Amino acid sequence: MLNRFKEKNFWLVITTDAFLLCCAYYFAHWLRFDKIPRKEMMDLLNSVIWIVTLKLGIFFFMNLYEGMWRYTGLSDILNIIKANVLALLLIALILGFGIRFQGISRGVILIDFILSTGFISGFRITLRLYFQGYFLKNNSIRMFRKISRNIKRVLIVGAGDTGEKLLREIDQNQKLDIEVVGFVDDNPFKQRHSIHGVRVLGNRNDIPGLVVQYQVDEIIIAIPTATAQQIRQVVNCCESTKKPFKAVPSMAELINGEVSMSAIREVRYEDLLGRKPVCLENDEICRYISGNSILRSR
Repeated sequence: MLNRFKEKNFWLVITTDAFLLCCAYYFAHWLRFDKIPRKEMMDLLNSVIWIVTLKLGIFFFMNLYEGMWRYTGLSDILNIIKANVLALLLIALILGFGIRFQGISRGVILIDFILSTGFISGFRITLRLYFQGYFLKNNSIRMFRKISRNIKRVLIVGAGDTGEKLLREIDQNQKLDIEVVGFVDDNPFKQRHSIHGVRVLGNRNDIPGLVVQYQVDEIIIAIPTATAQQIRQVVNCCESTKKPFKAVPSMAELINGEVSMSAIREVRYEDLLGRKPVCLENDEICRYISGNSILRSR
C-alpha cells in the first residue's frame, strides 16, 4: 500500500478523480438550480472540499486505487457504484443529523451521486480503452488491415462468449494479420446482430456461400460446448468450402486456460467422437498372445 504513494500514476488518477468529483458536484448544483444563485454558490464552495475529500477517502478505503486500470472490468465498475452509494449514505447522515440539510439541497446530493458514478466509471473505462489501443486500432487499424496484402480473412463459427473473446484478442493484438469478416451462428436471435462491429452473417448452412462472398481464407470453429454431432455438421459444411479450418478446444480443455489464438488447433477425431479415444493396453495384449500361434484363414 505504501508503495502506491510513490507511483506517479496513482497521484495522476487520484487528482483526476478529485477534479471529476468537483465537476460532478458543480454540475449537480447547475442541474438543480439551472442558474446557480449566489447563496447556493457560496454553499457549494464551502462544502465541496470536505465532500470531495470524504469521497476520495471512501474510494481509497474501498480499494478503488488497487486495481490495474488497463484491465478495468465489470467488477471494478460495481465497486465504484458501491463506493459512491456508501459516500451518498455518509453525506446524507452528516447533513441530516449535523445541519439538517440547511444550505444544501437533497436533490443536489442525489444528482451528485449519479454524476460522480458516471464520471468516475467513464474515466476508468476510457483508461482501459486507451491502454488497449482502442482509439487507434478498432477504427484505423481495421481499415489498415483491410488494405493489407498479407491479411488473412477469417470467418468465426459461433457468436457466443468464446467467439467474442476471440474477436477481442484479434483486435487487441496488432501482430495478428487477421481480419474477422463475420460470424456464423445457428441461433436465429443472433442473426444480423453485431459483436464489436462485426456482424453475424448467417447460420452454418450459409458457410459455403459466405466463404465465396467474403473471400474467406480460414474458418475458426468457436463453439467449445457443442456436441460431437454439432461439430460433425459444422465440419461437413467447412470441408465443402475446401478452405482450412480450425477449432477452439473443448470446454474441458479450456478450464485451466484462456481462449486465445495460440489455443486454436486442428479439428481432432475426439471432437467428432464426443468422447476420449480408447487407449489399448498393449502390454497386456502382448502378454496374452505371446508364444501362441496366429491362425490364418485361406
